[in-house]
Amino acid sequence: MLTKEQNEILRKSYSPQLDQLLETQLQTALKDLPWVTVDKVQVSQGRCLAMQDFLADLRYAAGITANRNAKP
Repeated sequence: MLTKEQNEILRKSYSPQLDQLLETQLQTALKDLPWVTVDKVQVSQGRCLAMQDFLADLRYAAGITANRNAKP
């Protein structure tokens, strides 16, 4: 859970370009996961989960709570 200060910082720093960059980095990391060496799998999974959490926090702070591409 983020504090009000942290939410405010994320809200101010949000931009569609930053969102797209993080989403691209996350998708690249997830696609590369099957080729990661066995001893590094948990590290890579942890990084992906951390990136997903940060992206979700960033979107929530910016007021983006719904998937706008989803069909009703």
